[in-house]
Amino acid sequence: MKIRFLKEDKSFSFEMGRDVCETENKKNGLLHLDPMIRRAVIEMDADAVVATQDDKIAVGILYDARISNAPFITFSEMGKKAKILLQSVQKQEVYISKDGLLAWTLWNTHHVGDRIAPQHYQDVAKVLARAFDPKR
Repeated sequence: MKIRFLKEDKSFSFEMGRDVCETENKKNGLLHLDPMIRRAVIEMDADAVVATQDDKIAVGILYDARISNAPFITFSEMGKKAKILLQSVQKQEVYISKDGLLAWTLWNTHHVGDRIAPQHYQDVAKVLARAFDPKR
C-alpha cells in the first residue's frame, strides 16, 4: 500500500522522497535497481513499517511477487524524519510493528531497495503476515 501523505504532509513527502533518492543514489546508486523496485522506493510504498519503541527508526517493507520474489526495503529513516514519517503512517492503514531489534537490524544491514536477506525472512514474514491479516 502506498503511504499516502495527508495534505499538510505533501511537502514533506516530496522533500523526503527526493532526499531518499539523492542520499541513496550517492551511497549505493538507485540506478542499479529493478525499475519496479526503484519506483516503489521513490513512491515510498509499504505494506508494513518496522519501528523502534521510541520511533527513532522506521523501516518500510513491501512484498509484491510481481516485482520481487522477496520483500524489500522501500524506506529507512532515523531520527526526526522517522518520527514525522511514523506520524503520517499512523493515520493510515499501514501496519506498524514496534520491534526495536528488527528495526535496528534492518536499518543497520539493509539499504533502500535491498531485498530482505534470507536470515531475516522469518522475522519479516511475521510482520507481513500481521500486516496482511484482515482481522488486525
